Formats: sequence, structure tokens, C-alpha cells
Amino acid sequence: MTDRRDLDATQTRFEIQKALKWLGFYYGPIDGVLGTGSRGAIAQWQQMAGYLADGQLDNGQTETLFQSYHDDLARKGLQIVQDSESGIEIALPTNLVRFDRYDPPFAHFVARNTPQSPFQVLLISQTGDATRLRALYKAMQTLEIVPTQGQRNLTDEGFLLTGQKPGLRSYTEVQLSNGTIKGFTLVWDPSEQRDTTHILAAMRASFAPFGTQAMSDGVQQMSDDQARDMLSGLALRRPRSMQSGVYLTQTGVVLTANAGLGSCARLTLGLNINTQALFSDDTLGIAVLAPQSLLAPRAIATWQLNPPRIRDEIATAGFSWGDALQSASLTFGTLQDLRGLKGQEGLRRLSLLALPGDAGGPVLDAQGRVLGILMPRTNDPVRLLPDDVQFALAAPQILDALAQAGLWQNPPVDVPTQTALAPEVLARMGADMTVLVACWD
Repeated sequence: MTDRRDLDATQTRFEIQKALKWLGFYYGPIDGVLGTGSRGAIAQWQQMAGYLADGQLDNGQTETLFQSYHDDLARKGLQIVQDSESGIEIALPTNLVRFDRYDPPFAHFVARNTPQSPFQVLLISQTGDATRLRALYKAMQTLEIVPTQGQRNLTDEGFLLTGQKPGLRSYTEVQLSNGTIKGFTLVWDPSEQRDTTHILAAMRASFAPFGTQAMSDGVQQMSDDQARDMLSGLALRRPRSMQSGVYLTQTGVVLTANAGLGSCARLTLGLNINTQALFSDDTLGIAVLAPQSLLAPRAIATWQLNPPRIRDEIATAGFSWGDALQSASLTFGTLQDLRGLKGQEGLRRLSLLALPGDAGGPVLDAQGRVLGILMPRTNDPVRLLPDDVQFALAAPQILDALAQAGLWQNPPVDVPTQTALAPEVLARMGADMTVLVACWD
């Protein structure tokens, strides 16, 4: 602990400002001048500590202030850590985090097993140029620890990312210099904001890449069956839910079921293509989404408007397992009725073992024409339907609603034929016109 008696008056003023700043009362420069800002900070600390808030420190109060400052430093265990593997020197709260592993380009420091340690630190290190810097910038934004809400700033010399969502905050700072890309990430619980302000300030001030060494590899995607969920040992941000949609136009406009989509913070086609809603009908349960960049789908829906025959074979194309497969799969079934169980017009009852990810996808006849789209199953608290009972919204109701909304006047409609397509041909047609729709928090 610094003994005030060992300091001259100027040094004491510097130490007072430093202590007040660390404890969250002072935000001005450390200049040794106890002006209006410093006196106001002293008064705030005095009030908190139970003293008369007059902005003047006596010897005893000064010693108490210094003791609080050094006790807080000791609790966090802030000290300079020199990590030779990453080539980074930085101040870390060693009482709150501990080294766990290297998973290039990250050195992972995880929270110590104490209730008061909700922190996580990454040291970032890899060789590279501006192209690899941009790739890392893009990759890090897919991580669960970098929420979408926050600051995004990329230059040729580095990038800054901040993220926030309920229960999580993060700060990432990376710089490119002399062929190496180095930086750090701090992750914390927002309830610890006061401590984090001090820790982050110390990390930023002390961050010092040294030498020319860096971790030998860049971002590493896992090779096992968890690859789609992990990136260099970190969890990727995942959609809240995934379903299917069918391409309506050659520019990539998509029709899907709208159940639950209204609460999504973001909707994408696949996992990356942002969309905006052009139309939604809660009564019918459908939505039309337009990609924010033009697409060129391999196929679009061709509609069958004539009433199908009961017991005809049908199939639905959908992403039954979300993004586990790269393209939609086909599930075969039969048409059981041209109405719902309560006689609802415009619904088709199907016998089909579909999964939740299939909802919103096209229901095809044996010639590959779209009879309607598969609706999500509803949770009825009174009665539980057999697993193979599904419903589709019929094509005429869909096209009428789109025409009335001014979205579509002349959809492609096929002339009925009796020639059934081979299953592999039907599967390819279904996959080409079907797209994954992802809902994100």
C-alpha cells in the first residue's frame, strides 16, 4: 500500500486522482490538479464512505481512500501477464480469470470457480494481412460472445467490436502490425459493470504485442460433428429456430409460415442472408420475405390450382434438421382430405411424418407442382393428434392473398399431367425451390 507520508504533495494529488478514478468517482485526467472535477469526486466518495461531503480530504480520509483502492486492486489480482505463445503482454485480473487452453487464434482465460468471477478473456494472435484481418472480423461476429447489438468498426489497421444482450457484454480490440494480428476480448456480466470499467481500462492501457511471433494457425473450425456449433473452441451464435420456405421469384423472394416470426430480431435465408418482411397474414399464417441482396434460386414454385385427389401421393421439401444438412430433404406422404378436421376450407389434411423444421416448406404433388405450404403443428392442450397428421395451406388461398396484397398477379401455374416424376427427380426439384429460414434473437 502507498503510504501518503512517503509522498510529496504533488505525488499525493496524483495518487488521489488515480484512486478516485479506479473506484469509479473521477473521470478526468490524472494531472495532479485537484480542481472542480476532482473536488466533486472527493465529495461523492466521502458521501459513500460516510464522511462529511465537503470535497476536502484530511489525512485519515486519504489513508482510507488509498486502502480502498489497494484492497480493490488486490481483490482483482490485476497484474501484467506476458504470454509467450501469443506474443502479447497485458494486465489481467488474475484473481478472477485463469489460463485454460490455446485454441488458435485464441488463448482462452476462463472464469475462476468463484461466484464473484463472471469474466472471460481471449488473447487473439495470428499471422496475417488486411485480408485475414477482415476474415477474422467477420468470423468473430458469428460468435455467441459477440452479440449483434453493439459497435462495429473495421479499418486496414484493426477493428473494434462491442456486443450486448441480456446477461452478457463483450469488448474486442484487434490491431494489425508487421504481419501479425493481435488483440484481446473481454466478456462480462453487466451486473459487474463497475469492476469491468476498471479492468477494461487497465487491459487497454497495458496491451502490448511483443516480438514477431504469433500463434501458427488462424481460425480453426472443429472437424467433428460439433463443427457447425463451434469456432476455435468458442460457441457460434445460433438461430433461435429454423424452418423452411419456398422461392416465389427468380430474385429470391420467399414464402413461408409466419408463426413466431414476429418476435425475431432478425430473419435470414440460410444463416447469412438478411431479409425484410414484405407481407404477413396472421389469419392464413403466411409471410413473404425479400432478401436484402439479390439471389438466383435454382428453381421457383410452380403451382397446382386444381383440387388434388384424396389418397394421392404427396411430398414436402424442408429442412427437417435445420442446418445440419446443406439442402432440403423430401418426406413422402398422402393427401387425406381437402379440408381441415373441422371442415375448414383452404386446408389440406396430410398423412405425413414431418418435423418442425419442415414447416413453411412446399407440399408437392407427384409431378413436382406446389399444392400448398406445410403449416406448423399447433399445441392443443385438450387433444393430441397422431404424429402423422399435418396440414397444408392450399395454393388458391395463398395466391389469392398475395394477389390482393398487390404482390403477385401472374404466378407460374402448371397444366395437370398424369406422369409422376421419379423420386430422385422430385427430391432435386424440391431441394432447388426450398430454402432455410432462420429466426435470430
